[in-house]
Amino acid sequence: ALDLTRRCHGEESAAVASCHQKMVCICQQQVQAITKQLSMHMEYMLTNSIRLYHSPGSRVLVEGLQIQQQFNGIEGIVVEMDALRMRVRLDTLDNKKLMLKPEN
Repeated sequence: ALDLTRRCHGEESAAVASCHQKMVCICQQQVQAITKQLSMHMEYMLTNSIRLYHSPGSRVLVEGLQIQQQFNGIEGIVVEMDALRMRVRLDTLDNKKLMLKPEN
């Protein structure tokens, strides 16, 4: 970019510096726009990713629970979902329901 500026303005340092500063501003605006788009995309993906893998009626296997480890290895059915979690009715005698993260 600096070489292009010098070809346009010669070696006049004030003109080169001014042009370079404008280019820096444009680049910063582009970075901000791209960052905003990526952020919006990531938020969308996080919000909707659970729906890509599980929907009500889907069978799931519970695994990776740290606190309620007794439910690991039990299958169940997704009965309800919100943006970040799903309610699963386990295949147990009492049809226990758990709110789970998609990774569990």
